[in-house]
Amino acid sequence: MRIANNIGGSRWRVISYCLLMFSASIGFSAPDVYEVSNVKSAFVFNFIQYVEWPNESTLTNLNVGYYGESKVYYQSLLKMQGRKIRNFKLNVTKVTSLARIKKLQLLVIDKNKSSSLFSISDVLRNNPVLLVSDHANDKKNTMLNFVSTKKNTLSFELNRYNMLNAKLSVSPDILVLGGTELDIANVLKEMDETISTSLVELKIQSEKLLALQSAIQMREKQLMSQRKQLYDQDQKLLEHNKKLKNQKQTLDQQRKKMSKQADKLKVQGSELALNKKKFTALKDDYADVTQKLEKSQIQLTKNTKNLVTLKREIQDKELAINDLSKLIADRRASLQGLYERQAQQEKEIVAKEIEIVKNLAKMEKQSSVIQTQYGVLIFAGIGLFSVLVMVGVIYHSSREKQRANKQLQENLYELAEVNKQLKNAQSQLVEAEKMAALGGLVAGVAHEINTPIGVGVTAASLLSDRIDSFNIEYRSGQLKRASLDELLSDAKESSDMILRNLRRASELVRNFKQVAVDQSGEGRRQFELKSYLEELSQSLLPQLKKGHHKIIIQADEKIHLDSYPGLMAQAITNLIMNSMIHGFKGRTEGEIHIVLSLTDGMVCIDYQDDGVGLDDEQREKVFEPFYTTVRGAGGSGLGMSITYNLVVNKLKGAIACIDSDNGAHFKISFAVS
Repeated sequence: MRIANNIGGSRWRVISYCLLMFSASIGFSAPDVYEVSNVKSAFVFNFIQYVEWPNESTLTNLNVGYYGESKVYYQSLLKMQGRKIRNFKLNVTKVTSLARIKKLQLLVIDKNKSSSLFSISDVLRNNPVLLVSDHANDKKNTMLNFVSTKKNTLSFELNRYNMLNAKLSVSPDILVLGGTELDIANVLKEMDETISTSLVELKIQSEKLLALQSAIQMREKQLMSQRKQLYDQDQKLLEHNKKLKNQKQTLDQQRKKMSKQADKLKVQGSELALNKKKFTALKDDYADVTQKLEKSQIQLTKNTKNLVTLKREIQDKELAINDLSKLIADRRASLQGLYERQAQQEKEIVAKEIEIVKNLAKMEKQSSVIQTQYGVLIFAGIGLFSVLVMVGVIYHSSREKQRANKQLQENLYELAEVNKQLKNAQSQLVEAEKMAALGGLVAGVAHEINTPIGVGVTAASLLSDRIDSFNIEYRSGQLKRASLDELLSDAKESSDMILRNLRRASELVRNFKQVAVDQSGEGRRQFELKSYLEELSQSLLPQLKKGHHKIIIQADEKIHLDSYPGLMAQAITNLIMNSMIHGFKGRTEGEIHIVLSLTDGMVCIDYQDDGVGLDDEQREKVFEPFYTTVRGAGGSGLGMSITYNLVVNKLKGAIACIDSDNGAHFKISFAVS
């Protein structure tokens, strides 16, 4: 249903998108408040096109609230009052109290109210309300946030993580409006810091608990010693009583001794009462430590749930990647049909050229006939009647010649159109190859990152189960020191496992970000060649693992370049994929050797694999467009042609395929900067 609505309103969306891009591309000054407000309102209206609410099937009115002090901004939003979009009727109101914002579906927060974003997010927690903020600095609580670029243009940031927590679904096409998406690596880093902080607090509380237990044991030993002393004194009292019965003469002396011993007993009793109070205080401290431990357990459970949610998001992205792969396959099929159509058009062009040649020959023949007739008429001196006939023939021949010239111009115009279509088809094939390579890279990295996150979730779940068991033993009064030691050991092991796997996932995301940005653009920057190629090989590791293939990169020194890493990554990726598809076909454990060297300001990349290699014919045609040995299996024949154009035209270098008895051998050379 959503797709049908998008297609039905595509014309309106294209017009709105053009207006947005035109308005956002113009720098705004202070007097342009009305124009900025109108652009923001247009953005808000377009955001509704790409967001789905969980209960929108029961909604007829979409309530939009404005929280701010700008009358101009509010008047711009009021222009949407009563308008219909996706079967909703828009209802715009001004918010004066945060107690009523839960009834809204979309809340627009003005720039002067951005400081209240945290309290607003706390009120709307777990409520399906879309927040549209303006230049907010609190990125953790934003969903859609307007920002200004360096060129003084208006854009927006997308925080997909908070929108998912609010049960809002957002289409990836929303970025077409000109926004950017906050990096998921920041969310992973914040979660990592939260887990590390919780583990440190848990360790400190555990150390306090051990110290309290040691103090309690010392107090218990002191109490046992005092009880033993009391018992000994009781025995002495019995002996004194026997002596009193047998020795009445010494009664006064014995009473004095008993009085002294009674005084000692009172002192010891007061000390015992004081020790009991200290023991009660220690018991209260132990209860406080237990409560803090329970709070840490609750925090750890929340972190575990966040990890599970993140894993589900990654699974959803894998599904989206599969859909993208299907779309790329369909695009390739359409391009194959376009290629066949191109071949047919080439045949038609050849036929038309033959027809044009025939027409030209016919015109030359007619011209010779006209000249012969003209000479005969001159020399014969035929009368006026013959002259008139000659003039008519000449006129008719001239008309035929004009008609032939017109037909020739039409044929040339059709030939130019066909050439234009061929160039468009070639550019579409190049873009499809780039998208296919990037799609495969995304699928591989998503599969790789799933493993460390799954291990982290398992470790967090195990730690949560151990804390539950410890809590049960504590509440039942059966807590042992061995249980506490076991809990601390498991907590240490689980936290180390979680931290290690989250660092691995963070490293994968960081490498993928750099390689993906470089392959999708042609920005120039400084980089070290060997380390960059090692990052590139890490991003291709999922494809290499399937056949147990290996990439060996060697360099005698560090080579620092000021060039285009995206072009370099595209060229090397094409060579590696060509080796895996053609060179290592039907075999495993293949090796690719890349040797880097720097001589007289020229960088040389020596690339060689130990695959099946190329024969003389394949080596001569390897850089020709559309040349492939697996056309029926989906090969387009543009990979090596693209590599040649990138190295020669973009990097201003040279690439050559060298004859080799052991696999394919290529040499690339270009200047350092």
